[in-house]
Amino acid sequence: MGKSKKISRNSAVRVSALRNIRSSKLRNRQTAVEAANSDNAMPLLKKLASPSQTDRAMAARAIATLIENAKVREMLLKEKLVHTLLKQSITDSSEEVVAEAFGVLRNLALEEGYDVCKFLWRENILISIEKYLVQIDQSLSALESLTNGQRTLLFTLAENILSLLLSLGTVSDDIRNSITQRFPELPEFDLRVIKNLECPESLRVVAADNLYGLTEDNEVYISVLQKSDFHVHNSLPIPVQIYISGVQFNILEFDPTAGIDILNIAASIQESFNSINIDDCICQLEQNEEGEKNTEKKEDSRISAQNSLAAVCVGLELITAISESVAFSKFGSQLQKSDKSDGIDVLSDEEGEEDLDEMQGLVAGDKDGEIDDFSRDPVQQMFVQNIFPKITSYLSYTFLKSHAFNALNNLCWTLNATSNTSELWSKKAQEAFPWFVSFLMDTNHLEIESVTACMGILWALASQLKGDGLLTYADVQNLITKVNEVSGKPDYIEYQVRAIGFLGVLAQQEGRTDVTKSISIFLVTQILSLPNKEPQIVIEALNSIFDIFADQDYDYDRVVFVKGGLLKHLVECQAEVRKMVKRIDKRKESELRLKADEVMVNLQRFCVYKSKEQKK
Repeated sequence: MGKSKKISRNSAVRVSALRNIRSSKLRNRQTAVEAANSDNAMPLLKKLASPSQTDRAMAARAIATLIENAKVREMLLKEKLVHTLLKQSITDSSEEVVAEAFGVLRNLALEEGYDVCKFLWRENILISIEKYLVQIDQSLSALESLTNGQRTLLFTLAENILSLLLSLGTVSDDIRNSITQRFPELPEFDLRVIKNLECPESLRVVAADNLYGLTEDNEVYISVLQKSDFHVHNSLPIPVQIYISGVQFNILEFDPTAGIDILNIAASIQESFNSINIDDCICQLEQNEEGEKNTEKKEDSRISAQNSLAAVCVGLELITAISESVAFSKFGSQLQKSDKSDGIDVLSDEEGEEDLDEMQGLVAGDKDGEIDDFSRDPVQQMFVQNIFPKITSYLSYTFLKSHAFNALNNLCWTLNATSNTSELWSKKAQEAFPWFVSFLMDTNHLEIESVTACMGILWALASQLKGDGLLTYADVQNLITKVNEVSGKPDYIEYQVRAIGFLGVLAQQEGRTDVTKSISIFLVTQILSLPNKEPQIVIEALNSIFDIFADQDYDYDRVVFVKGGLLKHLVECQAEVRKMVKRIDKRKESELRLKADEVMVNLQRFCVYKSKEQKK
């Protein structure tokens, strides 16, 4: 099916969503844009070795901003910026220089990912981090003895180091294992920071983010947490609550007997969503600086808004993962057996805002108090009545759209699997369907990530609604034309696979022989295009054919399948399908090969079955 394959929530996808959230204090964004050029970068690099600690700190702070520019970053890396930071700056006698230097490394790790993180690890950055973490922990327990300036430096250093650790630990299992071994008590340190009301919210958010990121599939850290006083408290900042919900889900995934209720996790995320006003956050981010008097206060508000928006993105990822876990825990074997497409939704954030007026009823949710046949399952009820409408409301925000589409795709397939007899879910699906069709058919939406996700959602909704009169014949022809236009384009393979699945559902409605015939011709054409057609597309086309013509009693079977001579085409294509299967490398593409082997066997059996059926 068109459900997203389970991927690490700590992959580059999530890190990218959180990039640039931890901005330096008092950073002037306009100045950063103007300064991002090589003429300013080289003198700053030289100033890292200045006799003046003020100049060294200023240079590190400025470089942390400049490296957001890819060209400047590339140039500085060639000039051995990382080497300078490791050998000079993070061992500087000035605490301010050290704090800012770790800020540069943090930003480099975010921007460059694996290569820089691997280099830092090989250069034993963890040894330096260990020394400073001990000092930070000691200082946090004696905050009352520190001046305001010392506190600020301490908090900045702690933020930068925890963020750097998260980046390091999420690019490689080797690095994460090293972090776990060297810092076995890191979860307890994070918890102390989270609970410390004297720490700024930004640091507590970073600690929660670190805890969430490094506990995924981490037996050591999860065992530490299970022995700790670990709960989600309403008094915690909202972004922190979302990350802590993520930590709870990590524990539950690792240990289903941990005594954690998945309903409580979903409810906590939902409550956090309701507590974050997206428009207010955007307003905070868009406010221009007005003089220096309240600059620091405004910057704190801006960072708080960024943290809230980033947490919403993480919350959407969690809903995506939770919905999948709910489906697989209850219907795992069935889903694996019928899985026809395991594409990953990785969606861009560059789409314009869409008019969601048509979805207002959906976003508002059902308030008529109707009793549904799955109302006894509170998780599913929450998914349909609360979470689904909330996520659809996020589609109007460009920066949330990718995460919302991904969450909706998995949520729809999960509700199909766990609530396919639900009248309430069917009603919600019926309400949502027209808007997604409109989005898909609108020629202004050409971003492949968006239309691919939308196609997966439509496939799921159509499956729930049994394809009942969802598209007109003209709409079907329009969709087929759109799919044909991208034929042969590698980036559109998953889009075509989901489109075929969607069309395959539409073709199964009786009483619309013209639609079934049109779709069937399209599907057979895909199969007969071998060897010049991608295996994923051929496999889905064959599976759709098997579903559409599974029973001769369907009113369209004789008109379309028999009179159309489809059996002859399927028999003749077997040799090419067999060659397609053999071309798939078992070692490199084991999952695809398994599906191809299965579809080959089913094709042979289907041809025998339909041949006997026609002789009766």
